[in-house]
Amino acid sequence: MWGASEDEERQRIADVIRRIRRNVAVTWDNECWEACAILIFVGIDTMAAIDRPVGKETADRSDFIAWAEKYIVLDGPRQVPGIDLYASRCAHLHTYGSQSKLSREGRARVVMFAIGGQDHVHENPKVPDAFILRLDSFKDAFLNGLAHYFEELGRDPKRAKLVHERFVDVNQLLVPAPIK
Repeated sequence: MWGASEDEERQRIADVIRRIRRNVAVTWDNECWEACAILIFVGIDTMAAIDRPVGKETADRSDFIAWAEKYIVLDGPRQVPGIDLYASRCAHLHTYGSQSKLSREGRARVVMFAIGGQDHVHENPKVPDAFILRLDSFKDAFLNGLAHYFEELGRDPKRAKLVHERFVDVNQLLVPAPIK
């Protein structure tokens, strides 16, 4: 960014990731559950945008779903399909609710978040179009997914270069130092 060295760019990316992690932690620690879920969805959107395929100008639903399915991994055998997370993202960001166009059309299940509980995912056979996801499990899976993503990136210089180039557009509201 603006002639920054490669080390400065790496540091800037690390700072943005630290802020994402901190923002999620602050909302969690202050019991701002909805804000926590929304920030996680924004984080997935951000990661999907910088990791979109080469030659693709902007990220879309398919990129969000692909990133979520690869990196949002819950402990245990039950996983949440990316389409359900995407539909939940749409519901939360657009209506501050749980139903989206995809869930109303029957193309995705409604995700309801719970605080605490035994299972990461609770499904009721009597309600097949919805399930409950523990928010702490979702939060942990996202934070672990971020770590896993950047570990992978460190082993792939070509992909890392592309991500560094795309990261220039991320979070330009906070300039860490005066512009010279």
